[in-house]
Order: sequence, then structure tokens, then C-alpha cells
Amino acid sequence: MAREKAAGEPAELDAELTKAAAKPTDGDLPVSARVALYGSITLALAVLAAIGIQGDVLGRLIRNQSQLFPWAIVVVLLGGALPFIGALWKRTLLTRIGAALGAVLLLIGVSWMVWIGAESLALRDQPIVNLTATIAADGSVRVSADASSTSLKANEKMLLDVKTVDAGAGGTTLDWCRDSLVSKHVEGAAGRSVYWGETGPSATGAAKDSIELVLDRGNARYLCARAALYLSQAPVEDTGSMTAEEKAAADARFKKAQDRLSRDARDAVVIIDLSLLHRAE
Repeated sequence: MAREKAAGEPAELDAELTKAAAKPTDGDLPVSARVALYGSITLALAVLAAIGIQGDVLGRLIRNQSQLFPWAIVVVLLGGALPFIGALWKRTLLTRIGAALGAVLLLIGVSWMVWIGAESLALRDQPIVNLTATIAADGSVRVSADASSTSLKANEKMLLDVKTVDAGAGGTTLDWCRDSLVSKHVEGAAGRSVYWGETGPSATGAAKDSIELVLDRGNARYLCARAALYLSQAPVEDTGSMTAEEKAAADARFKKAQDRLSRDARDAVVIIDLSLLHRAE
């Protein structure tokens, strides 16, 4: 008898395990709860990776969206935990309600993360500009300037503008550096653009430009380089049927609007006072 019972124990144990797997007891958690909890964060990270947000880009997203992104993570976690919370009462109805609400919150949280991630990817970084100048023994100025930027759209440009500003220039040097001198043909102007370069982005949205120049110092007191990303072009009015006075007013409105857009542009400026540089021996 003892041997027969011992021989039958494995079969009885397998039957009990099969029965338990087919129909969990009230204290067990349903498979949907396990999948929701363990898969919520994996799903969120997979979605972010699918749109290219990982590594340094993920850190950039957290810096740019330090308030909204943590809340999106909380919604995803809550969506994964709700099936467990509903199963604690050991009632089928509450478990189903928890699973349904968890799925809704998980969908909302992941969609929110995608929206935040897309907003962060579309946000343009400030450009970076570097400028160095040395005065040679013959008095000429050797200039090296470079600029770079990331996250540009396909139809956007980065500007690298290198200028010299004379000592007698009115106003501030920063105003001269931010002014579009390349469009002003004024004899004897106190400021001049010696290089104006507009560069489009690569396939990854990055733009780079560099220049090396040898300039005659002349009356130049300051040397400046500006890298800028213009927001947009001001709307142009149709002046075909306007009188001379109306055309002048339309031109003034366009200049005012474009100046405002230029001031609002993301830019970086470096200014060097040439009077502080020593001539190379």
C-alpha cells in the first residue's frame, strides 16, 4: 500500500499543479496583472527608444521637461499597478475594473511620454560659437571662428556672422554684433561684416561652419562672431497697388517685424577687444 501511494504521488501532484495553473485561487494574481506591472516600464522605454530618445537624448528630455516627464512616468506606473490593486480585494469584478483602468492609464501615460518626447526633440538647442584672434607682427589680425548647432529642422539655417566694429561706433558693441550689417551698403560704416555664412542642417539636424581670415586691422577696435538661428521670416505684404507712402509704411512694418524676430532668435555672441591683444614678435 505504501509503495502504491508513493508511486501515485507524482501523478496527483501534477494534477494539482495543472488545476492551479488553469484556474488560480482567489489569492493568486491574474496573468493580466503580472503583464501590466512588469510590462509597463518596458513598454514606455521601448516607445521612447522607437522615436530615438535614449542615452544622452533621454537625459536632455529630462532636463527640458523636468516637471511634466516625471508625471508621465507616474501615470505609467499607476497604470501597471492598478491590476494588482484591484486583485487585492480578491473579487473578480474589482480585478477586472482595476485591469481596465490600468490599461487606460497605461495608454494615456505612454501617449503623454511620446508627446513630451516629440516636443523635446523639436526644441532647438542654443548654438555654440567660438572666436580666436591674434595680431601678427605686421599688424594684421588672424581670425578663426566656428559655430555649431543641433536639432535644426530641414528648412532651417544657422548663421555665422563675423564683424569688425570701429572704436568710434555709436551705441553698444553688442548691438553692432547683432545687427545685419551685410544688408547695409553704407560708405564709411563703423561696423562691417567680413564673413556671412548660412548653413543648413545635416540628416541628424546638426549644422557646422568655420572660417579662417587674415584682416587688416585698420580702425577696427572690436571683433565679434555671432551664431544665430532665425525663428522665421516676417510676412511680406503685396505692395503692387500701393502708393509710395503706403509702400514706405509697409516696408517699415516689415522691418519692425523682422527686427523683432531677429531679437527673439536663438543666438550666441563672442566679442574680442583688439586693443587688449599684444602684437606677436
